[in-house]
This record gives sequence, C-alpha cells and structure tokens, in this order.
Amino acid sequence: MTRVKGLFAVLGTSIIYFSIGLYFSSGNTAIYLTSYLRQITGSSATLSDSVWFLYAVGLSALILPLGGWLDSKIGSRAVCLIGGLLQSGGILGTYFALEHSFLLVLICYGGSFFLSCGVAYTAPLVEINKWFPERKGLVTGIACASMAFAPTAWTPMITAFVNPLNIPPDMNGYFTDINVLHRTRQCLIIQGIVTLGLFIIGVIFLFPAPSAGELEEKRSTSASTESIRPCHYRIESGLEPKKVIRTKEFIILSIKIMFTELVFFYLLFVYKPFGATFIKNDLLLSTIGACAAISNTLFRLFMGYIKDMFSYKALCIPLSAISTILIFALPYTSMMDPIVYAVCAVTVIGLTGSQYALMPSAVTDTFGEKYASMNMGLVYMSTVIADVGGALGSQYLTKSIGWEGMIYTTGFFAFLDFVATFSLPNDAEKELNIRIERSRAEKFYKINKEEFIASFLRRTPPPPYNSNRNIKPKLNSNFDLFNSDFRRYSMRW
Repeated sequence: MTRVKGLFAVLGTSIIYFSIGLYFSSGNTAIYLTSYLRQITGSSATLSDSVWFLYAVGLSALILPLGGWLDSKIGSRAVCLIGGLLQSGGILGTYFALEHSFLLVLICYGGSFFLSCGVAYTAPLVEINKWFPERKGLVTGIACASMAFAPTAWTPMITAFVNPLNIPPDMNGYFTDINVLHRTRQCLIIQGIVTLGLFIIGVIFLFPAPSAGELEEKRSTSASTESIRPCHYRIESGLEPKKVIRTKEFIILSIKIMFTELVFFYLLFVYKPFGATFIKNDLLLSTIGACAAISNTLFRLFMGYIKDMFSYKALCIPLSAISTILIFALPYTSMMDPIVYAVCAVTVIGLTGSQYALMPSAVTDTFGEKYASMNMGLVYMSTVIADVGGALGSQYLTKSIGWEGMIYTTGFFAFLDFVATFSLPNDAEKELNIRIERSRAEKFYKINKEEFIASFLRRTPPPPYNSNRNIKPKLNSNFDLFNSDFRRYSMRW
C-alpha cells in the first residue's frame, strides 16, 4: 500500500506541474489578450510588450524560498492547494482586468503563474524525492516532463476554443474578429476553473511520505520490507540554508541554473523569428515548435532516468558540451536544408531543457533532504537575473547584433555553463556526509565544552600536593587545572 501511495504522489505532482505548465502557452494566449486590449479597451499595448507574460514566471524564483518555508510549516498538500487557488484566482481576475489596462492584465495573468510557481514548485518535488530516494532522477524527470508537455496540449486546445474557424490576424499580427475577441474572455474562465480542478486532483494524490522514524517502525514490525521499498534508504538529514549559501557548490549550482534558464528561454523564443529569415514555410516553423516541446518532454524523462545511474557532474559535462556545439552551429544551418535547422533546433532545445529535470535531485544530493525545499528555492533565485537580463537583452541587443549575434552570445553562456560544471564534486553525497558529520561533531564539541566549563567553575580546587610524596605535576593555578581536566575529558570523548 505504501508503494502505491508513492506512485500516486508522482502522479499528483505530474498533474500539478501540468497545470502550472499552462504558462508555457502564455505566448499564444498573449496574442489574443493584446488584441482584445487594442480593439475593445483601446490600449496601445504591442506584441513586443507581451513577452513579459512569459518572463513573469521567471521572477517567481524570488519567492521560491517562501514556498519552501511554507512547506516546512504546513506541508506540501496545503502549499500546493494555496498555489492552485492563487493561479486560478489570477486567471479569473484577468477576465475583469481586460476591461481596464495592459498593466492590470499583466499583473493578474502573469502574476497568477508568478505566485503558483513560486509557492508550489519545490514542495511536490521534494515530496516525491522522499518517496523514491533511489529514483530521484526518474521521478523528477517524470514531473518536469509533464510541465514540458503541457504547452503541447494547452496551446491547441486554447486555439481551438478561441479561434475555431482559423481566422487569420491582420497584417500587424492582431485579431480583430469580434467573435474571437469575445471567446478570449470566455477562455479565461475555462482556464481558471480547469486549472483549479487539476490542482485539487493533484493535491488529493499527493500523499505525504512517511518520516524516517515511521519507516523504521514499519520496518521493525513488518516481516517483509517489500511494501515500503520506495522509502527503503530514507535518511532525513541535510545542511541548513544558512550553511548552504556559504558553500562553493551553492554558487556553482546557482550559476548553472541561471545559464540554463537564460539559454533555454531564449532558444524557445528565437527559433521561429530566426528561422523565418530563411524558411518561408510557416507550417514547418510551427512543426519545429511542436517537435521541440515533444523533444523537451522526452529528454527530461530520459535524463531523469539515467541520473539515477550517474552523478550530476558526469551527466552535465557531455550534456553542456553538446548543447554548446549545437548552439554555435545553429546560424550555419541557414545555409543548409531546412530539415537540418529543424533537427538542430529541436535537439538543442530538448538537451538544454533536460537540465531542469536534473537540478532538483542534484540539490537534494548536494545539500540533503531535510531542508531541500528551501535550499532548492535559494538555488533557483539566480534565474531572476537570467529572466530579466534575457528580456532586456532580447529587446535592445537584437537591433545591434542581429539574430546571429544573439545566438552566438547565447552559445557563450552555454559554454560558461559547461566550464562551471568541472568545479562540482565528483561524489556529492559523499561530500554531504562529510559536512553533516563535521557539523554534528562541532555541535557536540561546543555543547560539551560549555557544559565542562560550567561544571569547572562550580567545582572546589583539590588540596595542594604533599611535598613528601613522589614528584608529580603540580597545578599552580586554576588555568593549569582547567587545561589538565579538559585534556583528560577530551581524550575520554
């Protein structure tokens, strides 16, 4: 029964992530929202402004530690339910915000994913890692793959509802058909209700993992440990966040996820406008986007599976190297057959996105399970720099260096990610165990030293030695007495 609950927890996490993954379709939804604002509300918003709908989610890293703290206080189920209510409430609020301004729409629609992702991203991941400590990579890959697959399902469903007759936009890219605009508002109500329902289903399936103490009790009372196999090697220990932020590994992992975010989001954005400069087949470009989403899903599953066989460092070195090579090769594919560009773009997006499936288990392996939710949030905070920098760079640098220059710049950051990987330890779990044992020893030594000093100050000094006895070390002062006793105490300890 315990094993079944663990599998249900993975399913529940996947459903929650699929619901959050709706934000990957925000680029498609943003076109309809911007068109409504221009035609009905009279706003001057443009399509270039709508890029902030996507990057608003990246800013959620600012509150990821808050989600981890809530997880430690009220549990993963309550945290995920709060995240679902916030996301659904924000989407439903956009229905009314459309009658006012673009800024209010951005706050409601973009803010809904900002809050849900910030609050409910780490808690379910940590929970399923507790259920399957020997399969952290696989279960994390399954959850992250469901988020990567989300736009493949959400985008066509939203388009089919809002624009069932496939009415084309005007020459500027905006929709003016009154029926399309009317269904845009109705679609927001459906999105809000459906995502809330998915969150509730996911929360029901997200069974909390038993603690190490409960596991030990079950192991001692059960004749067979088969029923508790998912948690067979659970060890509830880890470094506190205040110690984590002072480690070299924290800085390296933060840098790696920052570069991953910067490279991945820009590749998702640039493949179509750059491809359109030499590919005049819009259907082919759309197909590349759909295949990239599928590739991202499959690579996350595969990398999560083999993560349980190899260390994070051993996987990331070839992964980052191949990604760097393909990014630098991307501009040269413009001189080849379009299929070559399609294969290159689909592969590099899948490889880069797969690192999202590796990072959560890497954080748990490096810093332990006990504070994993908060530590994961601290590591992911660096993605804010990538999202803000990527949005501003895309908006201003493209005019100066062009699409090819931006792709080469992105490749340079991928190369820096490759170089940073070599600074990670070969065996993260071994380093973690050394840190934990050292921390325990320091704490024990400090406590017992303080107890000894307190007892020493209360004691009465012994009488002086008799001069007629054999010569023995004489304690001339309380300081000598303290040193002598403390040495004997330390040897016994």
